[in-house]
Amino acid sequence: ADLGLTIQGKTRQAVAMTEEISRMERQLKEAVSLLGLHEEYITRRKYSSIPTESRTVTIHDLLSIARCIEACCVAHKWVDTRPNSEGAVEIIRDPEALNLYHLVYNVVAPVSAPLGHEVVDPSLEPGSDGQVPGGVAICDDDKGTRRFRYLRGAPPAPTPGTPDQFLRTFSGSLAEMLSEAANAQEWFVSHWWGEPVLAFVRCLEAHKRDFQPAEGSRYWICAYANNQSRIADELGDQGPLSSPFFKALELAVGAVLVVDADSIVTTRMWCGFENVVIAQKQKRFAMATARGKTGHVLALDPLPIDFAKDPERPAEMQAERQGKFPAQRLLQFLETKLQDAEASCQSDKIMIENVVEQDLGGFDAANSSLRVIAATNLFALGQVGAESAAVLNEAKQPFRLLGSAVTLQDGWSKHGLQLGMCSSVSLQSDDKLDDATLEAIGQSLSTSRDLSSLSLDCDRANVTDAGAQAIGEGLGHCLGLTSLSLIFLLTKVGDIGVQAVCRGFQKCVNLETILLDFAGTTISNVAAEDIGVAIANCTHLTSIRLDLLHTKILEPGLRAVVGSFEHCSKLTSLKLLLSETQVGDSGAKALGASLKSCIHLCSVFVALEGTGVGVQGKVDLGGSLQSCRNLTHLELILDDGHIQASSVDEVAQALSQLVEPLPMFEDDPEFAGNSTLDPAPDTVAHPQTEILPAPPTDSLPAPKTESLPTPPVESIANPPADASPNKQEIEQPNTAGHHAAADELRGGEPSGSHLRAEVGGSAPKKCCSLM
Repeated sequence: ADLGLTIQGKTRQAVAMTEEISRMERQLKEAVSLLGLHEEYITRRKYSSIPTESRTVTIHDLLSIARCIEACCVAHKWVDTRPNSEGAVEIIRDPEALNLYHLVYNVVAPVSAPLGHEVVDPSLEPGSDGQVPGGVAICDDDKGTRRFRYLRGAPPAPTPGTPDQFLRTFSGSLAEMLSEAANAQEWFVSHWWGEPVLAFVRCLEAHKRDFQPAEGSRYWICAYANNQSRIADELGDQGPLSSPFFKALELAVGAVLVVDADSIVTTRMWCGFENVVIAQKQKRFAMATARGKTGHVLALDPLPIDFAKDPERPAEMQAERQGKFPAQRLLQFLETKLQDAEASCQSDKIMIENVVEQDLGGFDAANSSLRVIAATNLFALGQVGAESAAVLNEAKQPFRLLGSAVTLQDGWSKHGLQLGMCSSVSLQSDDKLDDATLEAIGQSLSTSRDLSSLSLDCDRANVTDAGAQAIGEGLGHCLGLTSLSLIFLLTKVGDIGVQAVCRGFQKCVNLETILLDFAGTTISNVAAEDIGVAIANCTHLTSIRLDLLHTKILEPGLRAVVGSFEHCSKLTSLKLLLSETQVGDSGAKALGASLKSCIHLCSVFVALEGTGVGVQGKVDLGGSLQSCRNLTHLELILDDGHIQASSVDEVAQALSQLVEPLPMFEDDPEFAGNSTLDPAPDTVAHPQTEILPAPPTDSLPAPKTESLPTPPVESIANPPADASPNKQEIEQPNTAGHHAAADELRGGEPSGSHLRAEVGGSAPKKCCSLM
């Protein structure tokens, strides 16, 4: 009787085992379908033809993995890889909790090995026949662990000479089942396997969203690139510098560090090795994390998404976007010590430590890099403390500071923050910005050694000449500046403050771009003359933007300003807002004369509403514009008239003809009977021309005189899109903010008319409109 019960028990156990194996086979087949895998890619060849470092996946692939997790994790009763405290295997009941260890154990390893995969699972006990649910137990006495081979059914015997003859011997990686060709990988992903996979996918979704690649980015992810059945073979025995990790990093354009909720990634030795290589190779670098169901990305510089949102203020867009990155995770990075990281295998830890110290220059550069990224982004969040200030003071590589001016004041005054290795400072205004803030910033500038870019926005702040003087003194120490932007819009800064600023930046003889905004201030000719002298001293300038809207500068001062442009022989872009100032005809003539000297000038924007520019000024300016043969973008804002033409030459010619009767010329026979110059009182001539694309400027024919039908007014204000599929518009300056400020300063009066020019099509084409 006892023997019979024993036999029945074994029979039931065998039946249960068979049912379990069958269930696992069905579930794995479903996973293969959901993941879009091609088993034939790895079953019809004996050895892989794709180097491990070239096995990549796309965002589409990662989203398929996410969908598989959401559909199968609970339904298929995927299990944790490690038993709980009571020694029992736990079923994963929340897809959001499933990490890469779980995914590899339950899906990646089994599906990428047609004959199964050996996994370590000490929680399962084999039956008397040596079987466990889904596999056969194999004892490994050397490591003191029990491994189990999970079988995906018994494949048919291979037929020699057929594609599946290697079915019993070959296994591959998940990436090889997604693509049978080697792919150039763009981004290496460094991460901790304990990060939930769904959060991981959201991180890389955010990375693709913010970097906006022209084509789908490809990512190298170790779990999907390595053959999980033959990890030892993949890694080799020649050390980390011969591993797929190192080779993939060498090939990558950049690297993404996926930061888990507890920043454990910095405590794992293999991740530490990867970050050392990233720092040494100076790879483009980004950090990504997920909070809730949204991913966030940090980078050192503005990303394509920032330029797409506002081409003129990408740094501000970057600060706004990166402000959503969880600050607590950054705080943990301030204490990064990669040399203290751990590895699952102690021998790996020792091996990596030796390689990093002997061959890669140690951990210091990588530690500093991660700490600096954390400190600079905490600065952008308005958080600067003693620890982050110390990180920046000890930085071993250049860094950028982007944030509130008051944050820099706090860092300098309270925590001794210095700008020794800072290459770029971009500071925004807030309600607390005052002269004391500018005094602290001016003092901090004296500590800079490598500062090349400074942007300070004091828009409507409570600052006076005292604050501007402090900035001017600080600028005198920044001799390496190549880019300067100072905005004092609607502040109390006057001539004395502007003179101090000019004395400071005229020492920065390497300046290439400059933006000075003194709109709505009380500055006069005294300051204007100093602006002109300072600009004339910066002979390397390629881009100038001056906003002197609604100031007290008169014609002599403006002539001094615009006269300085003739010293800037490398100038390619000019934006000049002079509305509501006394430019007059002499000022317009001086501007035109200066532009003639700028032979490389490509883009011009000038606002001349309410400036007293009359007929002669327009004629002179128009004549000068005809000498600017390289212009590809032109925009003028005037009080009257609109012209639509196809070349800068024709716009300039039409502008020179935009004249009204002049009493001084009434008796001159040269002007007698000229209908263009003598229109009826209520019908002032506004030439409107639409010309075919112009030929290259070095072979321009004489301007055409015939006019095509005038387009309706609404088509001028909102011109239709060019039907040409090759149309490319020259990026127009974003003047919305300045136009709004101008309207405010004028008491709400509408802006004047515009002259615009753009290039498009395959042939040189310049389409302009004066409105």
